[in-house]
Amino acid sequence: LKGVKPDSKYITNSLKKIYTSSTETKEIKVPKTGRIRVGAAILKPALIFLAVFVFISFSFAGTVYASQDSIPGEILYPVKRSAEDIRLLLCPESMKGSLHYKFLNIRVLEADILLETGESLDIEIIEELLEEADGEFGECKRYGYFNSS
Repeated sequence: LKGVKPDSKYITNSLKKIYTSSTETKEIKVPKTGRIRVGAAILKPALIFLAVFVFISFSFAGTVYASQDSIPGEILYPVKRSAEDIRLLLCPESMKGSLHYKFLNIRVLEADILLETGESLDIEIIEELLEEADGEFGECKRYGYFNSS
């Protein structure tokens, strides 16, 4: 078969077919509604992504809600503190003083709960909470929350 070669007529016809098919403009059919349908190749992955995103968002929101009453030493306490940090990042400057005041009250309440229950009389944890409360107090003053003028 090495010696078999196409004749010049076949080559010419093949090249003409290739050239005409490459220069033809194909018409895109638009439905009567005026919209082009998005194929399942794009729509299905987008729906899967959206479903996973909504599921993760609601799961995280539920975890944050469940962590609201946690105290130091509990499993969800780091989630609570992370949610507080996120709230501070998203909060406008004008409201940060009141948010720091709220966190100040929460730290004092947590220390009070630990002292009342006696579950964890680890002095280091309570000292750390009071230091954080002091830091929140400083932030309140920095944002002018205690200025009553």
